[in-house]
Formats: sequence, C-alpha cells, structure tokens
Amino acid sequence: MTPTLNDGTSNTTTTVPPSENDLREPLLTNEEFGTIVEENDNDCTNEKPLVEKKDVMSANPAAAASTDEDSQGLVVTFLLMVVVGSVNKIFFKLQTVPMYNYPNFLNLMNCFLFVPICFAYIIPVAKYGLPGATANGERIRPITEEHMNMSKKPFAIMGLLDGCSMILQTFASINLPGPLLILLPQAAIPISMALSRKIMGETYAVSQYIGATIVAMGIVTVLMPMFTDSGASDHQELRCVAYDMEDNCYICEDETNANACLSHMDELSGQVMCQWTSDVSGAAEDNDDAANSSLFWSGIMILSCIPMTLSSIYKELALGGENNGMMELDPVFLNGWVALFQFMFALVLAVPAGMASEPPVEPQDLPQNLWDGFKCYTGTGSIFTGCHPDDHCSTEAALFVNIYLGVNLIYNLLVVLILKYGSSNILYLASTIMVPVGNLAFTLPFMPDPSVLRITDILGLAVIMLGLSVYRFGQDIVNKLSNGAAVANGDSSAGDNDDATTVAYVEFLDDESSSSTTINNNTSFAE
Repeated sequence: MTPTLNDGTSNTTTTVPPSENDLREPLLTNEEFGTIVEENDNDCTNEKPLVEKKDVMSANPAAAASTDEDSQGLVVTFLLMVVVGSVNKIFFKLQTVPMYNYPNFLNLMNCFLFVPICFAYIIPVAKYGLPGATANGERIRPITEEHMNMSKKPFAIMGLLDGCSMILQTFASINLPGPLLILLPQAAIPISMALSRKIMGETYAVSQYIGATIVAMGIVTVLMPMFTDSGASDHQELRCVAYDMEDNCYICEDETNANACLSHMDELSGQVMCQWTSDVSGAAEDNDDAANSSLFWSGIMILSCIPMTLSSIYKELALGGENNGMMELDPVFLNGWVALFQFMFALVLAVPAGMASEPPVEPQDLPQNLWDGFKCYTGTGSIFTGCHPDDHCSTEAALFVNIYLGVNLIYNLLVVLILKYGSSNILYLASTIMVPVGNLAFTLPFMPDPSVLRITDILGLAVIMLGLSVYRFGQDIVNKLSNGAAVANGDSSAGDNDDATTVAYVEFLDDESSSSTTINNNTSFAE
C-alpha cells in the first residue's frame, strides 16, 4: 500500500514513491495483453510482458505508431506540468500580496471554487449518465444511486484534515517569502515516512531514509538565518521610521533618503510623520520581531504537513481496501464531496484563524473582514493606513487570484493525465524540477517584493534537491547499477530482473489509482 502526499500549492494528492512493501506487490496490469506482472521473492516475474509487448509492436506497425504518439503526448504533458506547476506555486504566493489583510476570505474562496465546478458535473451525471457514452444501448452511469446514498463520513474526515492543512498553509503564505513556501513543505517527506510507518506499517528502502534525512538537513539550513541573524544585522544604517507605526508605517518605510523621509507632514497638525534615524535599539527590536515572526510562520507551514499527510494516509486506507466500494468512485464525485466538507470546516476554522492572524480579527469583526476581502477582490480597498494598506486591490487582486485559480485547475488536470497515462516517476521528476524553478523565480526583479538569495538559501536549495533526488530515484538507480554489474559479470538473468524491478518501481498506475488523485484545495505542497 502506497501512502499519498499533497502538493501544498497544487491542491492535489499524489502517491509517494513506493515503499519496500510495494515492490513485492503486483503493480502493473497490462490490459492490452491481459497479463499481470507480478514480482516474486526471487526478483523474477511470472511473465515477461515487456518482451511480449515489443514482439507485438514489431508485428503491428499501427500499434507502434500509436505508442509513439502516446509517448510524444506524454512528453508534452510533462513539459506543461513543469511550466504550469511552477506558475501555480508562484501565484499561490502572489495572490496573497494584494489580499494580505484577508487570508480568511482567500482560504474560503479557494475551498469553495471546486464545489460548484464538481457538482455541476455530479448532479447531471448522477441523474442522466454520461452524455454520448453508452454500453449495451444504455448510458454509462459512473455515479449511481448507491453512490449518492452512501455514507459521507469518510468525505467529512478527508475534508476536515484537508481544511486544517489548507488554512495553516494559507495564513503562512501571507507572512512568508515565496522561496520558503516551496522549500518548507518538503518536510512532508520525512513526516509522511514516519506517520506511514507508524500507522500503516510501511517500510522504505535505505535510499529513501537517506533522502528524507538530507531533505530535513536542507530545511534546517534554510531556517538557520532565523536563529542566527536576530539582532546581528548592520543596524547603524540610517532609515526612515514612522513616529506612529500603526498609521504611518507604509508611508515612511519606502523612503531611502532624509529629504524624502522628512517631507511627510500631517495635514492637520503640521507635524513631521517620519524620522530619519539610526536608532540601534529600535531597529534591533524590529529585526528580532521580524525573525521571530518568520520562524513562527515557518513552523506553521511545517506543521501543516501533518494533517496533509494524515489526509493522504486516510485516503489510501479508505480508497485502497480490496473490498471497499469506494475504489469504484468517480474521481469528480469524490473531489466534490471532499471540497464541500472542506469548505464547511473552513467556515468554522475561520474564527480561531482570524484571532491568530496579524493583526488579529475578533469573531465579531470576521463578517466585516470577509466582506472587505470580497471588496478587495472586486477592486475596492478598505484599509489605507498601517504597514499593509489595500493599495493593490484595484490593480492586482482579481488578476492574481483568478490566474492562480485557473492555473490550479489546469495543474490538477495535468496530474490526473500523467498518473493515468504515464507513471508516478514522471510526476516525481516534474515535481522535483519545479522546486528550483519556482524558488529562483521569486528572485526575479519584476516580481513584487523580490527575494534576495543568501548563501544559506542556495545551500539549502541544493541540499533539498539532493535529498529529493535520492529519495525519489535513488533505489531505481541502485537497482540499475547492480543489474548492470551483474550483466557485465555474465549473469544472463540480470536483464530480466532489471525489467521486473523497473516495472515494480516505476509503478504504472491504472484507472483505480487515478481515482485516488483527489483535489485537496490545498495549495500546496510537497512534491
């Protein structure tokens, strides 16, 4: 049984690389030839479908041409996955720039989006079946009356776990720079391994333990400046500071010279609003507060991996039972009900989340905050003082939020296509490439508030990439090297074993595995 992982920015649940237990299970159903590839304890297969497939292909040029077209389509899908996935990660952060004061509205909107979309498919298909799809003269009904009447408790549990993860990630994304939103969720790898081993009794290859350890070391490297830089910066530099930080913070903080700083005057009192100062104690205190805030929200982002991983494990248990009818569920039906419960739990969680936000939103002020968030989304700001006024509502709010929502839907579709027609390794490769692409994109000068790469950021990224590569592809490489050495030494069976191992490790997924790819409305992230 293979545990699943959610991509924090992607709203999608995907299967993690197989554990050692998975390598001994029958993994590939060859529907074209009616055979099942099964690996026994001696690393031999009962049949050799790869050889048979080559023979049939050579005798059937049309089948070979079809396979080439499928391969080309998979390459295009892979490239689109990298591009769309990277854009998805970037706009997950960018949407929070104009919506800084309204994380609860942003979270509820992201959760709610999938409800009408999914049920616009569920209701007519449940009543009339798929249009144009018939079997034995009758319309195909992937959603039956039995499905509609089934217990919704499993969907509620999935929605609760996904809702907890989503709200933690959304609030963390408001307060963390873009690169951390991509790197920190990789903590889901060691967390998922620990929880899967505890709950499901999974065992993993040595390379996966090594890879997860390296990933954890990379995350510590990225967070190190938050422990060491507090109060250590050069605070002797002059800067523009507001006398009243609550009302005039934004006005003063962007000024870079004394004349511009001191030019801000209160229209009523005539007093100067900003000071050009090198107040060491005040600056150091501000720096300490900023470092502590970043460390806190980094912890929240890592904490979000726990309900995200538990949700993935529960989905695997609920969907993976041999006698469990949920395996026959239409994926849109599953996604729609999970999204509905996730939205309902998000409404409840909005109250404590609002009180924990910066600045806090009291329960009695939450309806007004949500309404102001909607107004910002439609282009009208409500907050014009403090460090984060609604200056970008009219120009960027709807644009960034809508781009993210649209790209996220496309990304979810591409995930399903890759899992349905390709392999999980292709998905892992694309996800691995997205990490440095998305991370470095936030440093580009045209980005809003571009990040500055420090040496620890570069080292942390390199270490995390190494850990991801070892975790996801290490065992496959070891298998190929060992089989290559065996072939060089004259072991004629090594090539067959390599084919069997490759089939088992790559794990081509059939229609059932695509059904377990569920939209979490979790943007996302550990891929």
